[in-house]
Amino acid sequence: MSSEAQTVQAQQSSAASQKSNLLPFIICTLAAFFYFYEFFLRVMPSAVTQELMHDFGTRAAGLGILSSMFYWGYTPMQVPAGLLLDRFGPRRILSISILLCALSTFIFSITSNLVIASASRFIIGMGSSFAYLGALILAARWYPPKHFAFTAGLVQVLGCIGAIVGQAPVAAAAQHMGWRSAMTAAGFICVALSLLFWLIIRDYPPGHPHNHSKPEFSLIEQLTVVCSNRQAWLIALHAFTTWAPVTIIGDLWGASFLSSEYGYTSIQATSLTTMLWMGVAVCGPMLGWWSASTRSRKKPLILGSILGIISSIAIIYCHLSWPLMLLSLFTFGAAASSQAVTFGLIHDHMPSHVAGTAVGFNNMAVIFGGITVQPLVSFLLDQRLPGSTAYTAGDYQAVFIVIPLIFLLGLFVSSFALKETHCQHQYEP
Repeated sequence: MSSEAQTVQAQQSSAASQKSNLLPFIICTLAAFFYFYEFFLRVMPSAVTQELMHDFGTRAAGLGILSSMFYWGYTPMQVPAGLLLDRFGPRRILSISILLCALSTFIFSITSNLVIASASRFIIGMGSSFAYLGALILAARWYPPKHFAFTAGLVQVLGCIGAIVGQAPVAAAAQHMGWRSAMTAAGFICVALSLLFWLIIRDYPPGHPHNHSKPEFSLIEQLTVVCSNRQAWLIALHAFTTWAPVTIIGDLWGASFLSSEYGYTSIQATSLTTMLWMGVAVCGPMLGWWSASTRSRKKPLILGSILGIISSIAIIYCHLSWPLMLLSLFTFGAAASSQAVTFGLIHDHMPSHVAGTAVGFNNMAVIFGGITVQPLVSFLLDQRLPGSTAYTAGDYQAVFIVIPLIFLLGLFVSSFALKETHCQHQYEP
C-alpha cells in the first residue's frame, strides 16, 4: 500500500473514531433537551402566580392544584415509563411523548377554563414523565457504568437551565407579551424537537448485543424485581426528601415568599430564586464526580441532607442580606442536587434488564412531593388567611417548617438505612 493510500486510510479511521466518540454526546444531549423543556413547564407557574390566579379566578389552593396536576400526570407514570422505555426504546417513546407535551402546551396557552387548564397540565406531566428517564437510559447504554451518576448530574444541568428560563425570563415576558405567547412559542419548539429525536436518536450503540434482541422478561417480572428490593424503597424515600422541598420553594411559592418578606418585585424575586437552580446545575455533576472518585454513594447523600437543613432554616427564618440569600439559595439547590446520586445508587442495586424500571421507580419518589407536599402547603396557606391571597411572611414561615423536617428525615435515612455499594454493580461485574 502506498504512503498516500495509508494517509487517506488513517484520515478516514480518525474521522470515524471522532464520529464514534461524538455520537453518544449528541444523542444524550439531544435527549436531555426534553428534560430542559419539562422543567420549563414544571416551574413556569412560580413566575406568574398572580397572573394565573387572576386569569383562572382562583386562590392559593386552586393554584396549588393547577400546578400539582403536572405531578399527578408525571408521578404515576414513572414506573410505566421505565417499563415502556425498556420495552420499546427511547427513540420512539421520546419522539411521541414530547409531541404530546407540545400539543398540551398549546391547549394550556389558549384556555381560560381552570378545569381544561388543569387537564392539560396533567397531560403535560404524563408526556414529561419520559424525559429524565429516557436521557438516563440512553446515558447508561452509550457510556460506561462508572460514569452513570456523573452523566445523571449533567442531564440535570439542562433541566436546571430550563427551570431558570421558566422563571425570571417568563416573568419578564408576562409583563411585555403575556405568558400565553411564551407558552405557544415553547410548543412550536417542541414540535421541532420531536422531529429531531426521530431522526437522530438511536436506542443502542452499533453492534450492541441487545440491538435486535427480543425482551426476555415480562413487564410484571421487571416490576417485581424492583419492588421486592428493600434498598430500592429506602433509596426512593431518600430521593423524595431531596426534592420535595424544591417543589415548594423552587416550583411554586419561593418567589412569592421573597416578595412578601423583602418587598421584591416578581422579576427580582424570580431572578433571586434562579440561584437555587444554579446550585442544582453546578453541584449535581460535582456530587456525581465526587461519588465516583471516592467510590461512595452515601457521603454525597449525607452531605446533601445536612446542607438542606442548614440552608432551608436560613432562607425561611433568617432575614438575610441579598448576598447571603444568594448563597443560601445556591446551597439549597446543592442539597437538592444530591438526588442525582440516588439514581447511581439504585442503578448499583439493580440488574441491567430492569434499569429503566428502577430509574422510573426512583424518579417517581423524587417527584412525589409535587402531588403531596406542594398541595398541602398551598392548602395550609389558605387556612391561615381565608378569603385573601395577600399572604404575609409569617404565613409562609409557619407553613414552611415542613422543609427542614423533610431534610432531617433524609439525613436519618442516608446515615442509618442505606447500604453503601462503593459504586459497584451488585448483580454484574
